[in-house]
Amino acid sequence: MTWSTELQRDLGLEGDEALDFIESFAETFHVDSGDFEFHRYFGPEGFNPFSLVVDLFRRPDQSIGVTLGMLERTAVLGVWETTKVE
Repeated sequence: MTWSTELQRDLGLEGDEALDFIESFAETFHVDSGDFEFHRYFGPEGFNPFSLVVDLFRRPDQSIGVTLGMLERTAVLGVWETTKVE
């Protein structure tokens, strides 16, 4: 694992598992959610045919994944500030 390891793509965290992880992370490291938007970073859990169609037309720069580096910056800041974290 590196700072660029993504929770969803590389570690398979999706849906409820991802939400539980983010909540546990925030509680453990005393991080305020700030302007964090779950659906900006994570898709629904399981197979969703509609998401396959959307992914076909998504530009590469539209895909944002939460990385371990982003979590580290958030822990240092104590709050999720999208402009500083991304």
